[in-house]
Amino acid sequence: MSTPSFQLGSFMLALTLARVLFAENLPPPYDPTPGERLQDEEGLGYEAFIRRYLTGVLTEDPNQILVSDCTRDNLGGNRAELTRRAIASAQYRTMLVRRLYLKHLGRDPESGSARTPGPVTASLEALGKGVSIFTLRNNILISEEYWKNCGFSHAKLVNRLFDECLTRAPDPDELDHYLRFLKRFDSFSARKLMVQLIANSRESTETAVKEEYKRYLERDGTPTEIKEKTDALQAGKTFDWLIFELVGTEEFQKAVK
Repeated sequence: MSTPSFQLGSFMLALTLARVLFAENLPPPYDPTPGERLQDEEGLGYEAFIRRYLTGVLTEDPNQILVSDCTRDNLGGNRAELTRRAIASAQYRTMLVRRLYLKHLGRDPESGSARTPGPVTASLEALGKGVSIFTLRNNILISEEYWKNCGFSHAKLVNRLFDECLTRAPDPDELDHYLRFLKRFDSFSARKLMVQLIANSRESTETAVKEEYKRYLERDGTPTEIKEKTDALQAGKTFDWLIFELVGTEEFQKAVK
């Protein structure tokens, strides 16, 4: 069993790796328009103001390196640039990986080491190569660990996939359809295909959009907003694009107060 100090060291290694991987992808700074400028209306002070904004984007306390970098680069008055920097950060992507593991496997991922990369390191490398967060999620859903956590039961697998991807239970016809399919083709390939059909469905994408509206704007998206964002993701827009669309707004700045 790894010691706490080893786990902490491995975690910091993963953060450092991600920082290097994504540093080259940062867009160049630019002068914000008046509508893009963040306003420290409460007089928190420059660094404290940036810290709170980053906390809202990351949904956790930002590490001091990220806060210092954004403060040093004078990003407090530039909402779009600060949002881009947060989304491109090692901490943000590590948070996404941790969220997936906690939601679908009920545990924290191990970060591993340079010699033997663990899930965090491997996932960050994959994200750096352009693999989408939805693909990483699907890899978890087709994993042997996920199948084992379902008790190797087809019924439990179907019900759990519907709950975690669609936030609802399958109706009797849907359950019967998938169970008959899995009974006939009882294999890893069959389970993988079923995961793809459910997790990549429009309903699953729509569910993900609704969750992010709740998370970042603390409200339900309107039908028009949900449709537009779902259409865009289904057409090839990335998850990072969705988050930028939500947090790079005045509405988000007001929501994090």
